[in-house]
Amino acid sequence: MNRVELLKPNVCVMNDIPIEARNTILKIALSQANSSTQDNTKLLEKISNEYNIKKSTVVEIIASYILIIKLFLASNNEEFREIMSGVGFSASFIEELPLLQNKAYFTNTIIQCKRKENRNLVSLKWIIDISLYNFFQ
Repeated sequence: MNRVELLKPNVCVMNDIPIEARNTILKIALSQANSSTQDNTKLLEKISNEYNIKKSTVVEIIASYILIIKLFLASNNEEFREIMSGVGFSASFIEELPLLQNKAYFTNTIIQCKRKENRNLVSLKWIIDISLYNFFQ
């Protein structure tokens, strides 16, 4: 299945959500895309209760936003608009996405977070425990 096809089940729900909820969910998706260790359980419950959306739907929308962010970073603005409208998103939904107006900011933010993660991986010191190997000989 094409990655873009994964967005289709949530298009109607995402088009109908109020813009405040969209922006909040997008922020959660950005934080999850940058750091998977952050716990947003309370925030998910708050959004679910405040906008009367099932928690499972909120999680699916967050996953969709992460996919949208990846598509956004991998394409130029015209291609992104074509892909999003091809999937079924409304023109107002696409234009209200804060990603389009701030591409350089979002790109730099995500790149900086990934570089920080890579720096942490480079600085890891590896220790190999060969005690099991010696045990079986």
